[in-house]
Amino acid sequence: MGGLNEGLKKNLKYSKHFKDVINYLSTLESFEVDKYRIPNKLIVRKIKNPEALYLVDPKVAKEIVDVIRDELLKNDTIVFEANPGFGYLTSQMLEAGVRRIHAFETITPFREVMAQLSETTDRLRLFTTNMIQVWKIAYLDRLDNGSRLRGLMAGVETRRWEEDSVVKFVGAVPSSKFMKHIILSIIFQSGIVLYGRPEFYILMNPHTYIHLTIGRSVAHLAYSPITVIFDLFFDWKPLTSVDRRAFLPWQPHGLKPKIEVIISIYKLDPDKLYLVKMVPKRDLYERIPLEMMKPFWYFVNHNLTSKRLRVIAQLERWVPGCGPRLIGRFGMTIFTEFMDLTPQDILELFLEFTSWPEYTSCPFLPAMESLLIKLDNEATLESEDDEKTDEE
Repeated sequence: MGGLNEGLKKNLKYSKHFKDVINYLSTLESFEVDKYRIPNKLIVRKIKNPEALYLVDPKVAKEIVDVIRDELLKNDTIVFEANPGFGYLTSQMLEAGVRRIHAFETITPFREVMAQLSETTDRLRLFTTNMIQVWKIAYLDRLDNGSRLRGLMAGVETRRWEEDSVVKFVGAVPSSKFMKHIILSIIFQSGIVLYGRPEFYILMNPHTYIHLTIGRSVAHLAYSPITVIFDLFFDWKPLTSVDRRAFLPWQPHGLKPKIEVIISIYKLDPDKLYLVKMVPKRDLYERIPLEMMKPFWYFVNHNLTSKRLRVIAQLERWVPGCGPRLIGRFGMTIFTEFMDLTPQDILELFLEFTSWPEYTSCPFLPAMESLLIKLDNEATLESEDDEKTDEE
């Protein structure tokens, strides 16, 4: 407990969480050094929505790099590491032969450690930014026409979307908000996706994993706009799982009953973080043309907000009398709900809807434009999107 001041130690004398964290950390070989440098705020209590997660176990860092080493070494792409903390993952990537790492760290004790590490190699650059909150950077640039993001992307070459990834992103996220931003960046053409396709190796808790990847078999429990869009926009696969305790601060499980049911169905472990590879599809803009991205985003968000919205009834609000077309084209009935459709079904329905001659003059586009005016910036879009989900 050497890193804690005496007053804080006294206040936390009977804190079960504090004792649990210290008991775990004391099992790590690195703790004798790290205990003097771990910020108090990361261990005194569980944090529901932390700004970042920090890896404190060197063995877990090795587990992660052993899994993704070959992927990271392909194509000499720059690796972005979010919130490296003590640099255990950084060191493992350097040892594995990664040639260029941009590490993004804001907490002073961690920055001091990373600065020392960067002095030993020219393959590591250190930035004072939380890349998990990159949406804030893009928002500030929009407000004052700044160049913050351009500075963070220094040395990153721009590539066409269908080419290999422009950057490989490695880090742990406390929620699905980061991936929501990436999705919005693709739709609204902003942020890092302007440089090309990013590739992600993200550690996430079971709730976030479910929120992004839930299958149709349990869709009635948690099907949401982000689930549909993520499925259509990204190729992804789970790679491994690691001990959740190895990342500070610890988060409360606090899951809603329906999420606990889904975790049970998927046989996920609430005490693990899941490492997932995610790459935007090469042919994304062939499947959904760029000019149709905003309409598609609105179509999905509008129609999947309600869990019981019926397809024919909803589309007939925009194009009266279109029901027979849907019945003939898709074999629907008047009782078919959007929750009955797979992501691919929803995309095909959208493309059919936008091909109708009535599309350009129906109420759909004015309603979309009205919403976009209301949600004038990405930060607001992010906030509104969060409010539509029930992630805790």
